[in-house]
Amino acid sequence: MSKRTEKETLRITRALVLCMLMVVIGLQTQAPLVVRAQSPRAANFAKGFNDQFSVFNTNWVATSGSWTISTGFLRGVATAKKSFSQAYFAKAQYENQDFQVRMRRTGCGTCANGIFVRSTKDGTIRFKYTNIGEYAIEKCGATSCTFIEPFKPHYAVLKGGYNTLRIVAVGNRYDFLVNNKLVASHVMTGRRYGYAGVSFHNNLIGGNAFDVDWAVMMNRSPVCGGARACVLQNGTR
Repeated sequence: MSKRTEKETLRITRALVLCMLMVVIGLQTQAPLVVRAQSPRAANFAKGFNDQFSVFNTNWVATSGSWTISTGFLRGVATAKKSFSQAYFAKAQYENQDFQVRMRRTGCGTCANGIFVRSTKDGTIRFKYTNIGEYAIEKCGATSCTFIEPFKPHYAVLKGGYNTLRIVAVGNRYDFLVNNKLVASHVMTGRRYGYAGVSFHNNLIGGNAFDVDWAVMMNRSPVCGGARACVLQNGTR
C-alpha cells in the first residue's frame, strides 16, 4: 500500500471515529423521558369506588333512618318517626364526581328517592325520582333546599322498578341522567367538593323500603382524605 493510500485510509478512519463519538455524546446528553408518578394517596383514591354491597362494610354512614347491608343490598327501612333517611360514602370527599346508583323503592309511589353529591354541612346537590315516573333537582343550603327543577314526568324513569340515577359534576357543570339517558344539564356555583350518598323520603307509614343494588364513583379523585391533605386529580397536593 502506498503512503498516499495509507494517509487517506487513516483520515477516513479518524473521521468515522469522530462521528461515532459525537453520536454517543449526543445520546448521553439528551434529556431522558420522565413520567411523573402519582402520590400513593392519589393513586389509591383516583379510581373512586365500586360498592356492590356483597358483604358488610363500614364505608357507608347513616345520618338519619335505619340502614343495613345484607344479601347484596344497602337497605333503608322507613319508620313512622323519620320522614327522611340518608346514608353517604364516608371514606372520602370528592371534587369532580361521576356518581351513579342503581336503586328501587317499594311501598310508596309518590315518595322521593335519590342521590346527592358534593355534600357538606353547608349544603348539597340532590337528584330525585318517584315511582310514578317523575324526577327533580334540588340545590340545598345548610337549612333549606331550592328546586332547580321541580318534579316533572320523564319517560326515562321506570315506574315501580329499578332506576339508575347518575350525576356527572365537573367544575360548575352538572349532568343528570336516569337509566343512562340525559334528562337535564345545569351550571351551578357554590359547591366545589363533598360527600356522595343516597336518600329517600317517607310518607310516615312504616315498613316500606329503599334498596340500593350498587353504587359507583368513577375516575375521580378525593379532595380531602383522612389526613386533611388536599389531593387534586393530577396527583399533586
